[in-house]
Amino acid sequence: MMSKSSDNQVYVIRSDDRRDVPEKTSGARREPRLPPAAEFPGSEPADVPNVPQTAQMLQEILFNDARPRGPVLATPLAPFLGVRQPNDEDIEPRPDGTVQFAILIPVYKHSILLIEAVESALQQVVDGRLAVVIVNDGCPHVETDQLCFLLAQAYENVVYLNKPNGGPSSARNFGIDYIVNVYPNLKAAFFLDADNRLSPHAIAHGWALLEKHPDVGWLFPAINTFEVEWNGDYSIPYSRLLHVVYENLSDTGSLIRAELLKHLRFNVDATSGFEDWDFWLDAVSRGYKGMCSDLFGLEYRNRAESRCKEVGRDRTSISKYLKDRYKKKFTPRKLLGYEHEESPRYCWFDTESMAINMFTDPAISPKSYVLKDFCRNFWAAQEEPDKFLTPDLMFWGSSHVIQQLLGVGLAHTLFWLIERQLKAHQFVAVTLARNTREISVSFRAIATGAGLSDRLILIAGRHDILRSCANSSDQGWLMSLASQEPGPSAMEITIAAPVDVSRQTQLLSSLVGAMALSVSHIHNSSYRTALNVRWAWRSRLFPAMREYPALLERHLNSGTLLPRVQEPARADVAFVVPFGSFGGSEKVGYACAQQLRRAGFRTHLFVIGGSGFKIIPEFNDAFDTVNLIGNEVPALWGGGSSGRGTEFGVASEPEMRTPLLVGLLASMDVVVNCQAAPLNAAIGELRAMGIMTISYIHLFDRSDLGREVGHPFLGLLFEHAYDLFLLCSHNLRHRLYALGLPREKMMTVENAPSFSLSADKLKSIRAKRKEATETLNVLYIGRMDTQKGLERIIDIVVHCNNAGLKANFRFIGANLVEGSVNTATRDSMQRANIVFEPPVFSADKLGNAFAKADVMILPSRWEGAPLVILEAQQAGCIPIATDVGAVSELISNGKNGVVIPNSDDHSVVLGFVGALAMLQRDRDERQKMALAAMDQLLTISWERSFEAFTALMNKRFPDKARPVSN
Repeated sequence: MMSKSSDNQVYVIRSDDRRDVPEKTSGARREPRLPPAAEFPGSEPADVPNVPQTAQMLQEILFNDARPRGPVLATPLAPFLGVRQPNDEDIEPRPDGTVQFAILIPVYKHSILLIEAVESALQQVVDGRLAVVIVNDGCPHVETDQLCFLLAQAYENVVYLNKPNGGPSSARNFGIDYIVNVYPNLKAAFFLDADNRLSPHAIAHGWALLEKHPDVGWLFPAINTFEVEWNGDYSIPYSRLLHVVYENLSDTGSLIRAELLKHLRFNVDATSGFEDWDFWLDAVSRGYKGMCSDLFGLEYRNRAESRCKEVGRDRTSISKYLKDRYKKKFTPRKLLGYEHEESPRYCWFDTESMAINMFTDPAISPKSYVLKDFCRNFWAAQEEPDKFLTPDLMFWGSSHVIQQLLGVGLAHTLFWLIERQLKAHQFVAVTLARNTREISVSFRAIATGAGLSDRLILIAGRHDILRSCANSSDQGWLMSLASQEPGPSAMEITIAAPVDVSRQTQLLSSLVGAMALSVSHIHNSSYRTALNVRWAWRSRLFPAMREYPALLERHLNSGTLLPRVQEPARADVAFVVPFGSFGGSEKVGYACAQQLRRAGFRTHLFVIGGSGFKIIPEFNDAFDTVNLIGNEVPALWGGGSSGRGTEFGVASEPEMRTPLLVGLLASMDVVVNCQAAPLNAAIGELRAMGIMTISYIHLFDRSDLGREVGHPFLGLLFEHAYDLFLLCSHNLRHRLYALGLPREKMMTVENAPSFSLSADKLKSIRAKRKEATETLNVLYIGRMDTQKGLERIIDIVVHCNNAGLKANFRFIGANLVEGSVNTATRDSMQRANIVFEPPVFSADKLGNAFAKADVMILPSRWEGAPLVILEAQQAGCIPIATDVGAVSELISNGKNGVVIPNSDDHSVVLGFVGALAMLQRDRDERQKMALAAMDQLLTISWERSFEAFTALMNKRFPDKARPVSN
């Protein structure tokens, strides 16, 4: 309920406060008082006074005996009108259950024009009682208060509210507070500016549409102006997406459900003139949507200069203000959902059923059309693209292909890759290849003499190409795609994955034929005859519906968006790796994803530095989807800037491909950077979108001169843009804390083996460890590079051979970068008879390798918390390692392994040779250490390690974790 304001300047005038006001008398002239509420308004609008009549009535109130003599609420005019000042009881408004509609008119410096606005409001023909509420926003013009007061006295259903000046938002909020409290049975209200007018049936027409569309929260009119005539076509299909990312679609003058007004108010801090846009965005964020009526009947006064023209000059700053204000409510995930529902970016021609489906997210139900309806939409979209949709990207293939790709988590990345390629090519074709060991993508540009493959799963093209083909009766150019000399430019993408390709591929000629057939149907459609005929008479204001996805990307400052819509029940977590290989940091990322997915989150792998992902059976259930960046790889290291000896790139550097990475990851709730350096350049943009950002760091690297560099320093340099740092060891946490990383941002997650051994296997290994042999079996497994101490390994072998140590060496691994081992080192390996076996990746092969070895050596120059140590200990293989990184956290020296101080190479080599000699000689000690290593690993697992992190994620997303089957 309203009450007197603290400054005693808020006034309320109600017609029912008057006493002894004469009733209507006979004759042509109407007296000030209108018929009782039950009769108002009558069925004949002409029975309501026109403007001259109103002016005459106001004169009578001022100068004749029609002056009110009862209590009237305060106004500056009160002393001059002979009415008493109000008391508190007068100021408190009383509920009126008879009013069902309200027209709210804020006024400031539009005194004379207000009469026209009020008259048009009083002429409304509605089924129910209507109230007109005038809010004087502290206008300094004396006539404003005079006129408002007199109008309230003249008409029984006019209410006058007087308040201190606070701007349009404050005035409207004041009126909203009044009507929602005083009119308990209110159905809807209309905001009418004091200089505008309504046609007599506007409210009735608007309410009829709202009743017909219960999902619509407010109805807004097309704009027809007078004085300076202009007609704007706002009658496009209402789009929440367009409303957010492009333009205000709704004038303040709109009919709004009372339900909406109970929850919304105008932003009083918005004084820019776009407070109505702000208001509607707030409504959209709460789940409401609007609808345009081009026949509503709002008459909008337009002048050469106005407040509207004035605020339009500040549009850029206003748009930025609104974007920042609502960025947490309108996340990319939410906006992609609007796109999927309102203006999907993909159109799929099912070559089996000839049905046409439109969608953005291939995992969500599409909009379906029969060919005839699609043809109608297609040609209508050529002339009225702002009202009819034909998506910009067209696909031909069996819909079963989409389901199969969804089953292996590749559908979204494939649509993204195709969309990227269609920016440079007219058509893109896709073929599948079965591969159970790797998921990969490759590209082949089609040229003369090297046409498309014989069997494909789909062909995609752009709307503009399809339109050109549909305008021609000759489809020979299109059909040439099936030849070895194709006319169009095309790119072929090959997806290798563990899928059955036999049922999903189609003959090239069959697929191209189906595409040409659909184009012919479009060409022969009778709707094509309506081309070049525009049915709308108002000026077109808005972009083509097929351009909405591009507008969204521009709004987000991103490249092509991954077409993934937010799932309400599960948060999406991205794990970004430079390579989809078997490295330690990648395996830890996979393990983290596996635990989160088992806890109910949706997890996604993004490989940004290579074309493939090596499949690891132990982590088969780690990811819902796998996403590959294809042939647009960002610079994986370096950049134009440097800090703490570490080079890095920033978003403005093209080689960082920041817009591409932002588009790829914008649909996530969480992004975990698993030591992917170029992602740092994009991480600030992602966090600004409301995405939780996490950096997973494992170790300090070293430069050629021995200086510490690498990801820990990148983490420090970009610390502001990260919410959390996951660290693999206490050693790393202490060091980063000393370097300035806040303690509250760090969480230690201790490593665990990347694979597990069965109980039977462990029992067998334990029995074998009790039967030590004389010859010591020594294993090295890992990369051949400087970090792992390759030169030290060679010298260890040479010294053991020279000392006659009974040891059998085995080497498994490869160099990460081909050619990184120099000739001199290779010659030394050959002289020492060192031959590396190819890397092994399966749990069985790794387990067998460790089980057959007594000792594993790791003479690294620097490390993090090596998984290989834990994997060796799990199998009772005694690790001997240099004391670098967090090695001493994994090995208790002399109990479950041996730690060698890291100094000069010669001392390290002698330390390793001495440890090997001791273990070869002392079989009891060897057995004791092997069993102790196995015992220690019984209490270590990824589930326990990630327990605190999983709890943190559940706290951050309390309603977005739903456990699923593997």
